[in-house]
Amino acid sequence: LDKYKPEEHNMFFATTKGKTKYTDIDYSKMNEVFVLYGKETGANTILKAASEHSLKNVKAIISDGAYTSVYDILGYRLIKDYKVPKFPTVNLIKRKIRKQIKIDIKEDYVELVKHNDIPTLYIHMKDDDFVPLKMVYPLYNANRGSKALFVLKEERYLYDLKETDEFKSTLVNFITKYVK
Repeated sequence: LDKYKPEEHNMFFATTKGKTKYTDIDYSKMNEVFVLYGKETGANTILKAASEHSLKNVKAIISDGAYTSVYDILGYRLIKDYKVPKFPTVNLIKRKIRKQIKIDIKEDYVELVKHNDIPTLYIHMKDDDFVPLKMVYPLYNANRGSKALFVLKEERYLYDLKETDEFKSTLVNFITKYVK
């Protein structure tokens, strides 16, 4: 990044040889603290990095719509969107992905968050139209560190949220508790 300007970029991660690494800046050398927010795949990327203890300056995580594994969400989407049976379709896709790019889509994020020590606020929409609500509960229950769960009832997306007292107080209390 020859023309890198920190204020214009977000934190990026890449997974190589099974380890999640920063691809942009080594934030651990900065004297700043961070609260990371991730939606769906972004949430899973942050949760994986947290489980590997790669996030030295991160004081809290906000995970919005995370799923239990790529395998699970792919199977769910195949059935819901295409009316295709999960078996054997997902197994064939899994084999192809493993052969082509050496990634195991069965990697279980429930197992990974058992190693997460960073306080995590799990947010999920009750009627999420991409990741079903039932996927957040195993993640939340397995998370080793401090955690909170907030289920949005009426809204379809976080950005549609009206600043309700309940959500606002949950978010403010969570962040102020861990970022000092």
